[in-house]
Amino acid sequence: MGWEINTLRTTHYYRFLILDPTTNCTIIALFITYFINCKCPKISATYNKKYPIQSQLLELLQVDYFCPSMTFKHLDILNPTMFYTFAFNKMLNEYFPYYISTAVHQYQYYKNIQYTIQHTITHFKEKEGKYLKRAIRVLFRLENANFMDRLFAYKDIIYQCLLPAPVSLTFWSSICNTFKGKISKSTLDPIVNPFHLSPPLNHIGICIYINHNPNLIY
Repeated sequence: MGWEINTLRTTHYYRFLILDPTTNCTIIALFITYFINCKCPKISATYNKKYPIQSQLLELLQVDYFCPSMTFKHLDILNPTMFYTFAFNKMLNEYFPYYISTAVHQYQYYKNIQYTIQHTITHFKEKEGKYLKRAIRVLFRLENANFMDRLFAYKDIIYQCLLPAPVSLTFWSSICNTFKGKISKSTLDPIVNPFHLSPPLNHIGICIYINHNPNLIY
């Protein structure tokens, strides 16, 4: 925006205090210009042409009397997604001081970002649930394909690979110690190795969880 005379009771009026270079007293700036930006609105002021220009963030001017708090119903007036927003914004731009209309637009800008993020979060939560269901379905099939029994037929190979990493080795050993199923002869032969006489693997955990919610597997 260009420079405007800072006239009282106009939409562009703003109480911007500067130093009068002729009297060295504080006065309200004679000329102002606005830089309207929803992220960081600013205002500049000067005494006249060829005089220094001062700039600052465009802040709301507070009144000196009590103002009641806005209710949730009142907040709907500022909601940028309402069907009457275009009419509200038209009135706002024509009749309200720039510093107030700019603040309202800034609020609407932030709310739009909030709604976009909420929509994105909802979308990703739905995707999370979708892929969680698919992962559990595959996990159920892996369990029924005797994956764990085949895996622990080669647990010593993983053990040897982890020897240089004691922390990882300890974690792997703790997993192995909890396994109580029968071990297959190899990954290619699911027949139980008769030399491993451990108790049968309990598959009930995942099965109960899945069967409890039939909609989980599709």
